Amino acid sequence: PWLLKYGVDTYGTFKVEPTIIVKSRELNLWMPTHMADLVVEGLNKAGRKAEGAKVAILGVAFLENSDDTRNTPSQPLYELLVKKGAKPVLHDPYVRDFEVSFTTDLDEAITGADAIVLVTPHSEYLNLDLRSLKAKMRTPVLVDGRNAYNKSECEKAGIIYIGVGKPRVEA
Repeated sequence: PWLLKYGVDTYGTFKVEPTIIVKSRELNLWMPTHMADLVVEGLNKAGRKAEGAKVAILGVAFLENSDDTRNTPSQPLYELLVKKGAKPVLHDPYVRDFEVSFTTDLDEAITGADAIVLVTPHSEYLNLDLRSLKAKMRTPVLVDGRNAYNKSECEKAGIIYIGVGKPRVEA
């Protein structure tokens, strides 16, 4: 929506108000706030608070399997989690330089984590063994921002799964 919004801002009004363009941009800007709220929800479900919780944010790059961090939601998500008292750790296997401190060691990011947030679906993240992942975590909460994991497989592995846009009410 950035390019479309630029066109609206640059070239002015249309006979039809392009609200869907503006609203889609607003939704994208709101997503880090929503993700931070989902992390808190998952931690609460596991009996933990956000204060002091280690949260591994997987993916700094905007696109999978790249090092391009332009428009990444990871930085605002990181900042929001810090405001909630959490201790976020950013990980990305492709990015080498970023404004916020991060690690390229996946084990360092996930070991002892109270929650993991999948932001960028790098191939390294999609092939993780869920039981091994749970064993390394202190609190097994996974917030899947890309709906890359199967909820029932996560739950079989003992992981509390929250997928963006997925129903969370138990039947």
